[in-house]
Amino acid sequence: MQSIQTILEYDSNLLFLAPTGWGKTTLLLDLAKNTEKSIVYLSPLRALANEFHVRCLENKLSSFAPRKMKELNQAIKGGLNFKLFVLTVEIISEEILGDLLEDKIIVFDEFHLFYYWGKSFRPKLMEISETVMGNSLPALLLTATASDEVVEFWKSKTNGYENRYLMNLGNQQIKKEPKSFYLIPKKEWAFKHLELSMPGIKLVFCQYRQEAKGLADTYNQKGFTALSCVSGEVEEFQRQMSVSVKIDYIFCTSTLSHGVNLPEISWLYITYKVDSLDMWLQMAGRAGRRGEEFCLISRQRGKRSYPQAIISLFNFLCHYGVKKIGRVIHALRRHYHS
Repeated sequence: MQSIQTILEYDSNLLFLAPTGWGKTTLLLDLAKNTEKSIVYLSPLRALANEFHVRCLENKLSSFAPRKMKELNQAIKGGLNFKLFVLTVEIISEEILGDLLEDKIIVFDEFHLFYYWGKSFRPKLMEISETVMGNSLPALLLTATASDEVVEFWKSKTNGYENRYLMNLGNQQIKKEPKSFYLIPKKEWAFKHLELSMPGIKLVFCQYRQEAKGLADTYNQKGFTALSCVSGEVEEFQRQMSVSVKIDYIFCTSTLSHGVNLPEISWLYITYKVDSLDMWLQMAGRAGRRGEEFCLISRQRGKRSYPQAIISLFNFLCHYGVKKIGRVIHALRRHYHS
């Protein structure tokens, strides 16, 4: 940690890569406790910023997490100073950007999202990362998944730094590999498997918000406890999760692929083809974060070879067939004894 602190206090840029669940947030909190500089923490997700702000307060660090641009503007213009400014980029105005970033360490959490989302539907993510790196400001970039494309983007934007570093403790790795991996060609196969009602919490990534919400409604009507989480509804999901005694299913969009503390997951489903390996790994890494065993059912093979993928498809057919036959036999026995 001391070496990271020294690097950042000398206007350097550090791209820090470590597996999902490795403890990058803890590293950042340690940095805040030991550096003399204030830190501007930038998150692409409000839920992630909220959770980090809570961690800061629990560690007795002076943290400011405004939700509105006006609130941040007033604080900066009023000369208020905090150890940590915990922000999403949308509330940062050009008017106060220079004063906000001056003589501080800037942290980009989930840096790959600043690239992927920044070049598509949230251009301000890209703009602020280019501003920081273009002015050679001290910056720490955290992620578990940086493809060659992301690394090349970082290299192209940091040529002006006297010193830039890439620290790789495990890129594109999840904390725990699944106990079983099953490849499926169609999402309907995943939904058929859901009907087996296997024990444990099932986390299901859906492509569309209507799909996630519709499936949650369906399984609630079947008598299960099913929650949904889509963009813009993360705080309501967290509230429901906190009051639920037992959860059977969580249906979500990619909103839950980052941040948001989840209970132990037994079955994880990725029901659609994700745009990049980085994003797929973030989803796959949502289970096993406490070391628990889990099974992964996916429409993509991830980092597995083609032969491994074919074997996993065969294994799924065997697994599903055995479970389905077992359910039929159990139902027939109950019918016979009744």
